Amino acid sequence: MSVLENIANLEKEIEAACQKANRPREDVLLLAVTKTVEKERIEQALAAGINTFGENKAQELVSKLVWDLPAQWHFIGSLQSNKVRSIIDHVEMIHSLDRPSLAKEIQKRSKEKIIDCLLEINVAQEESKAGLSLDEAEVFLRNLANYPNLRIRGLMTIAPFTQDKEKLHSVFKALRLKQEELKGLNLDYAPLDHLSMGMSNDYQIAIEEGATIIRLGTKVFGPRENI
Repeated sequence: MSVLENIANLEKEIEAACQKANRPREDVLLLAVTKTVEKERIEQALAAGINTFGENKAQELVSKLVWDLPAQWHFIGSLQSNKVRSIIDHVEMIHSLDRPSLAKEIQKRSKEKIIDCLLEINVAQEESKAGLSLDEAEVFLRNLANYPNLRIRGLMTIAPFTQDKEKLHSVFKALRLKQEELKGLNLDYAPLDHLSMGMSNDYQIAIEEGATIIRLGTKVFGPRENI
């Protein structure tokens, strides 16, 4: 199917998931993940009304900026401190803040601009994934008071790749509960109004559990081997 057809079908599925969760469709941002996706397909997504895209690698993001598309970019991958400088002026949000050294570098490169970030939480404690543990999140968040140009808009997680719906519900619910707990701290630099969770295989469950940003690549652009 074409990108336009993929998005049309996807919108129906997102709408249904929102209705099931008794949530308005506008509460959920579809972030189209463009890893390995060429300009033509991104332009097709733009034509279909999607204008917010996510990139996993700094070098690939920078290579796409030269296309000068009418798009907003989020950085969603693991971010090396030495790559912050190359992306910081070009992204609306960084989804993967997970260590003090990265916070320090973002602050250093911010040029006094406020940078929206999400804390990456490794809810399932998978060794192959980056992120803070649920128990580490509060102390880390409090320490970010030392970095006045960082605004913490919420939390992000990558769930285990599984068909076990109960497990997925558990992971996404745990992130939502942690968000509610941290919001209760009433930190002025941490509005915590976003939950970035849910990918092509589990986004409907994520919506049920409160996702405000879903990160979809295959569902938008098709399988990577066909790109």
